[in-house]
Amino acid sequence: MEELIFDFDFLAQETLLLSEQMSGGNPFSDDEEGDVFEDLPQTSGLVFRIQRSEGTFCIRGLPTDNIQSTFNQLNEGDERVVRKLKLSSVEDCESIEFFETPTYEQARLINSEVFNRRYPYYEDQLCNISDPGFSWWMNLLDDGFRIQFKSHGLDNHHSLIQLGPLGEAKVASKFLRETYSFFNKRIPFKEFSVTDKTFEVRVEDMNHPQFQKFLNIFLEGELIFNPVDYSELANGEVVFEFFQRLCALRSFWIFINDSLCLEERYPLN
Repeated sequence: MEELIFDFDFLAQETLLLSEQMSGGNPFSDDEEGDVFEDLPQTSGLVFRIQRSEGTFCIRGLPTDNIQSTFNQLNEGDERVVRKLKLSSVEDCESIEFFETPTYEQARLINSEVFNRRYPYYEDQLCNISDPGFSWWMNLLDDGFRIQFKSHGLDNHHSLIQLGPLGEAKVASKFLRETYSFFNKRIPFKEFSVTDKTFEVRVEDMNHPQFQKFLNIFLEGELIFNPVDYSELANGEVVFEFFQRLCALRSFWIFINDSLCLEERYPLN
């Protein structure tokens, strides 16, 4: 592998000139004057940048147990942080962002599942039966929703929501089957169907508050159900961890989608 040649002193000097106070998830903002990388969250999360190329993008970065500390390391020219972010020029620093997670373990999960892979901006136009892509896809119905764990050349992709890479279909289908009894006590299902390719739910009332919570697990990456509730399941702790994992990946993908849409070049679904 070719050795990265980088002037760390130059990076530290230039970031002092480039940096402004934090605004949202990007510490480079020209709204106000401020010191370099100050007042960033001292919590676990991810420090990363979206490496863009023609037709595809890749997420480069690292998990951290302290976002502020990692940006401090970057400011000091820490070689490990620079390598993880694949920084090859000072201009690359302007694209560095952060994403907070409740735990360091969730940050590590997102890093292992999502980072350092090449994603097409228009996945739906490239996928077919032999290459079904990486994303889950949701179709909102009049009385529920249908999730397809892979695209497999979907014809109606324009009406679908790209949920992102949320995990292996076989693992997801296994856990979703096991949760039927739990959710059936709380939600008036008309249908609850799980296969290795799809997950379909239909309900009597789309506005039922418990169904809306259930829907937002997949749509918004929000896990509202109390972990104690899952204790009624034989493997409730494992099931809860599955939904935590799913929500972590979904919420991060929403963040990535928003970051890409800011450029208005390659908006995802």
